[in-house]
Amino acid sequence: MSRRGKPIRKDGQRLRKQTDRAAHHEPGLEPEHELDAAFQAIAGDHLDKWDASITPDIPTLDSLETMISSHKEAVRQRLWRDLLLFWAVGCLILTVLMFVLYSSLQAFLFLQIGTFAAAVLFLLRASFRKEGRRKWTH
Repeated sequence: MSRRGKPIRKDGQRLRKQTDRAAHHEPGLEPEHELDAAFQAIAGDHLDKWDASITPDIPTLDSLETMISSHKEAVRQRLWRDLLLFWAVGCLILTVLMFVLYSSLQAFLFLQIGTFAAAVLFLLRASFRKEGRRKWTH
């Protein structure tokens, strides 16, 4: 016996407990390989059939080209729509500003000062947020 109470063989090495699997395996085969072989014998054919049934089809080059061209066309249409919407909103804003300018100079100045103040506040808020993200935290 060793100081810790574990049995020691005659050659000085400690005895190790054998698990049930390790005690009953065939000579020449490790227990893990034995389990793999048993699993393959039981479920190997079924798994191969299942794997073959779920294997995705590889798309053809023509189908990929068609998909890419349709995506490009959709993106192009969205960009034109967004560009037209941008110009329409810009023209509407300019029309309203011209109408306010000709109607009342005071209302036009009030609108311009309010818009300028909102833009400055937005930029200040955005700049403080960036500084907070760039600070070293450790």
